[in-house]
Amino acid sequence: MLQELAGESENQGVMMNKSKIKVMMENDPPIIYVNNTQIETVESYIYLGQGYNTRDKNQDKEIQRRITAGWTASTKHIGTCLKRQVYNSCVLPAMTYAAETRALTTQAKNKDGKDRDRKTNIWVKKKDKDHRRD
Repeated sequence: MLQELAGESENQGVMMNKSKIKVMMENDPPIIYVNNTQIETVESYIYLGQGYNTRDKNQDKEIQRRITAGWTASTKHIGTCLKRQVYNSCVLPAMTYAAETRALTTQAKNKDGKDRDRKTNIWVKKKDKDHRRD
């Protein structure tokens, strides 16, 4: 099927980037070639922001990856108002994307609740904290 797709793509003037094509299967996959180039076989892959893994069914790594992706957006050079907008529009959706489809343990549900105060302080500058006390 990939060979046919590669052939039709070339007929239309589109070249496939074979270094970006990956194969992921539950069982041992066969070796696949497209135009004499072997396609890489992987055990885990991130597609449209969702991590998939054929071997490890535990969701802890995916949950931690999403939490990290969400908090990576914080930086010192952004104002508090903009940080709040970024948090509400980007961070929360990144952390909770597809969460309703996962079967979570109680420990996984409470994972983001740890150090909530410390994480909240990342988004507020020291001068803003002092200003709120006035």
